[in-house]
Amino acid sequence: MNWTPNAGRGLPPEDRGGKKNKTMDELADTIAEFSVKPSTTPEEFDPVEVTDGFVYLGCPIGSPEFARSYFKVKVNEVRQEARKLHQQINDHQTRLHLFTMSTMLKLPYLLGMDIMHNLPLTDFDYGNWMNWYSELVEDIEELLRSFLSELLDEAEIPDHTILICQLGLKQGGLGLLHPASRAVSDFIVSMNKAQFSARN
Repeated sequence: MNWTPNAGRGLPPEDRGGKKNKTMDELADTIAEFSVKPSTTPEEFDPVEVTDGFVYLGCPIGSPEFARSYFKVKVNEVRQEARKLHQQINDHQTRLHLFTMSTMLKLPYLLGMDIMHNLPLTDFDYGNWMNWYSELVEDIEELLRSFLSELLDEAEIPDHTILICQLGLKQGGLGLLHPASRAVSDFIVSMNKAQFSARN
């Protein structure tokens, strides 16, 4: 659709209305095709206006508030899957392995976007980049703590226990995600790849 704000300029007055109506019809058709939601009638859709943001290939595009709400939705989805592991799998080692190697791997890709939606980092301590803090990091840490609490049947899990579990397997840990130290590196790698793709 070719449309400019000056559409109709230079046309005779009697032709400008037709040009404007045609443009509005094209715009309405575009909205009806690409900006829709399911209606109460099967196989029909209602036009909607996207005002807060949208998700593209799993990435939230929009305001920081929209991104934060999307992050919470994804963390809650993983939390529900973790509960199913507790309900359906009795073996502790199998449950832990599935959580570490499958369930939790649905969250790390959000950490780089978490930083992107907090730019510019006006009060960030760059010398302490391994301690990124945000609502997403806090939610992931709480998820890890609640999973271990259920797994070990302990009401409280000390901070040092969480840190030990987040060490790599070769260091004697469980290899659980450490979001605070993962976020900045993920963001830098993603931005470098994006810049390389843009140049080539």
